[in-house]
Amino acid sequence: MQTIWQDLRYGARMLLKKPGFTLLAVLTLSLGIGANTAIFSVVNTVLLKPLPYIDGDRLTLIWQTNPKIEFFANQIPPTVADYVDWQAQNQTLETISLMGSSSVNLTGSGDPQRAGAATVTTNFFELLKVKPRLGAAFASVDEQNLKEKIAVISDNLWQSRFGGDESIIGEKILIDQESYTIVAVMPSGFNFPRQNEMPKLAGIYHQTDIWIPIQLTPEQKADRANHFNTVIGRLKDGVALEQAQADLSAIAKSLEEKYPNNNAGFGVRIVPIREQAVSDIRLALFVLMGSVAFVLLIACANVANLLFVRAAARRKEIAIRLALGANRLRVIRQLLTESLLLSAIGGLCGGLLAPWVIELLIKLAPQNIPLIENVQTDSRVLIFTLTISLLTGIIFGLVPAFQSSDIKLNEALKAESKSAGGNLRHRRLRKLIVISEIALSMILLIGAGLMLKSFAKLLNVNTGFNASQVITFNPAISAKKYTTDEARLAINQQILESVKEVQGVKAVAAASNLPLSGSENMGGFYIEGKPVENPDQSTMVDRRAVTPSYFSTIGIPLVQGRDFNEFDRAGSPGVVIVSEGFARRYLADEEVLGKRLKMGSANSNRPYLTIVGVVGDVKHSTITEPARPHVYYPFMQRPQLGMSFVINADSNWQTLVPLIREAIWKGDKDIPVDSIKPLAQLVDESISRKRFQMILLGFFASLALALAGIGIYGVMASAVAQRAQEIGIRQALGAKPSDVMKLIFRDGLFITLSGVAFGLMGALALTRLMTALVFEVKVTDPIVYFAVTLILTGVALVACLVPARRAIKVNPMIALRNE
Repeated sequence: MQTIWQDLRYGARMLLKKPGFTLLAVLTLSLGIGANTAIFSVVNTVLLKPLPYIDGDRLTLIWQTNPKIEFFANQIPPTVADYVDWQAQNQTLETISLMGSSSVNLTGSGDPQRAGAATVTTNFFELLKVKPRLGAAFASVDEQNLKEKIAVISDNLWQSRFGGDESIIGEKILIDQESYTIVAVMPSGFNFPRQNEMPKLAGIYHQTDIWIPIQLTPEQKADRANHFNTVIGRLKDGVALEQAQADLSAIAKSLEEKYPNNNAGFGVRIVPIREQAVSDIRLALFVLMGSVAFVLLIACANVANLLFVRAAARRKEIAIRLALGANRLRVIRQLLTESLLLSAIGGLCGGLLAPWVIELLIKLAPQNIPLIENVQTDSRVLIFTLTISLLTGIIFGLVPAFQSSDIKLNEALKAESKSAGGNLRHRRLRKLIVISEIALSMILLIGAGLMLKSFAKLLNVNTGFNASQVITFNPAISAKKYTTDEARLAINQQILESVKEVQGVKAVAAASNLPLSGSENMGGFYIEGKPVENPDQSTMVDRRAVTPSYFSTIGIPLVQGRDFNEFDRAGSPGVVIVSEGFARRYLADEEVLGKRLKMGSANSNRPYLTIVGVVGDVKHSTITEPARPHVYYPFMQRPQLGMSFVINADSNWQTLVPLIREAIWKGDKDIPVDSIKPLAQLVDESISRKRFQMILLGFFASLALALAGIGIYGVMASAVAQRAQEIGIRQALGAKPSDVMKLIFRDGLFITLSGVAFGLMGALALTRLMTALVFEVKVTDPIVYFAVTLILTGVALVACLVPARRAIKVNPMIALRNE
């Protein structure tokens, strides 16, 4: 123990003796360790940390599947009847609960407010094992005995709307114009389900602030036709996911045999809740984690090179130690202690830097990354930081320690310190380290180049509409207040007319779902005269209700036929407009206009609708997916609530916000107006994850490039100092300055091109992992590879320039005299 303390004290003195070396090494390590800690904090929270629920790893979502249903064959919301059968027959789930998500209006005291609501079966909180902060949440035994409308509210709503009033239990709240009794307040932070935890569930309004119990009627429990529910389950103790999957699959098989008209082809898929949330972000996070690990390795390589230079200056000191009786292992331990001390300081600084980086990451990250706002350092992150600090100390310190202690005493003791620049083996090893730096930098730069080119492709994607000068907003019209088609039509028409009168508004229209909003309304259809395998089943298509002039307002081109007009109303012949993709897929080589279709299956009794127009394809789901076939029908023939309005305006959208609200409240002061924003923001949000990934990967690649440039400079500068005598002799024998510069640049290019060659091979192997992350770009894109090679070679030449200029200034007489 005493010798360890002596090593630490001596190591600290040696680091203080060379403050420039110490500062440079600590700065390099703290950047690498801090970046790794920050990215690991994200990975830890999003992928590794237990969910904020008791035994959260046992929580699952249960979907139905059907390979014959297009677009979402592996994630079909279950019917109520199937939920009831699963609940009664399964042997592997402790509890299962039915859940629906929507948004509701809160009125009464204060301004009208839109809030996220979940309708849940009464065992919902029991399943999640969460207890309220105040009051008592409904229990499963109460499901058939609920005598009044009750609601549970979140801590967030309790604080923001009710001021944290402790006497809130038993008070009334107006939800969609109906009075509910507040029976409980949930603990702080509980908002399940919410968008950034469950990004793939439709209908979630940011976060849930109200929970309302479902009372299932006998008719609902027998419903096997309507797929619009979400089922959440909890695995029993000791039950693996595969066992539950087999259990429910067997039940689905028996239901298929028992109810062939409704359940034919339907299976079951059980997905852990975390998997549901993070499946499409996991690969990107692992790529970022690997990238930042490469940066740390490059930082370690640079510090190892610094240690080689420093060890060359200490050759005589080490030789004296060995000559006085110290064995080689003792010297290695001393040198390794100094390296570990250096890495510990770097780790401490990196750990202090990490919270700042995490805060920056949270600000830069899009809100559709699950749990991103919960990222913070915890004990696991601190252990990770300590571990990589120790590992980096060993990685960059072990090889220099072994090499520096392997010296010939006579030669070392006779050599003058000025010439003790290290032997040929040391120089080769340093070059090899720099080659590895360049190779790692090459891989990172190629990855960043692919992401950059992919992002450029995303920016140029034809979305099918023109978002410029278009503003969107969502007036939350209460379904309980406007119960008839006539009332819903009237209030929407009033909003259209009032907003159109606002100064600066050129056109206004509405649609049931906006492009790139993530909302879908899938339904079956049948084209008159087309043969079908099963008349009771139908092909699925995305459907939208729109008002006249919607297409012209947001720039969707009318390809054939006509737009909807004021005559397409209730009582008039039913009409629809289809997308070009629909026409190509289902009516290829046929005259589209005049064809008739009906919603539902061939056997449904719904009326036929005539196709009167064809419009361009629109990216309604995501910007990276192909445009889906769409059917548009006139809003006035099928009035509904939840319409999203679009305005074409020549005024700044922020100046229109109060005017829009005022225009809407003229008709109904209880309508909350939600999310007034430019339509271009939806486009921006659709590419926000890709942009975030590109920025981070680009930053890490740039940092790696800078470190690699520093490494090349260090090796070449050291080489010039070591070869001063050789350069002096060459100049004395008539070598020109250009010859000397060629000599230096040749060595630098050899190192660079060797690193580039290894980097290209590594990139060809590793960038295949990025296939799912890039858009319309091959991971072997030759332009990216060539551009990165040029950039890296250019940086290497610049790094060689200063040592080369120093070399041609060597005075032959002084160099020879010093030697």
